[in-house]
Amino acid sequence: MLVLAVTMILRDFLLSGIIIATLLWFTANKLLLSPPSHSTPADSFVEWAYAFDVHTNAFFPLYLTLYLAQLFLLPIILKDNWVCLWVGNTLYLIAFAQYTYGIYLGFNGERNRSFASYKALTR
Repeated sequence: MLVLAVTMILRDFLLSGIIIATLLWFTANKLLLSPPSHSTPADSFVEWAYAFDVHTNAFFPLYLTLYLAQLFLLPIILKDNWVCLWVGNTLYLIAFAQYTYGIYLGFNGERNRSFASYKALTR
């Protein structure tokens, strides 16, 4: 049981988080930023720690859906018919949709935060 918990923490959360945060950080800094018009160029970059924090916040609903809801629905999911297969696959669809939406909200919040700081500077 302890080995499973350590594997879930190290592989599912940290390793995937490091990889996803690095990809999102690189993508955000290279493709998603518009040229700065109101501040220095350093103010418009996304930090890697922020990208990892966005992953951490988005991972929590995925964790609740895939680990806890799936645990309680395990007697249903393990049966051998198409409805049970559909329920299991739907859990994964819901979890990854929640994760994607959490990533969207995190990086959309970064854009709004920089716009709010710009408005505060112009007053």
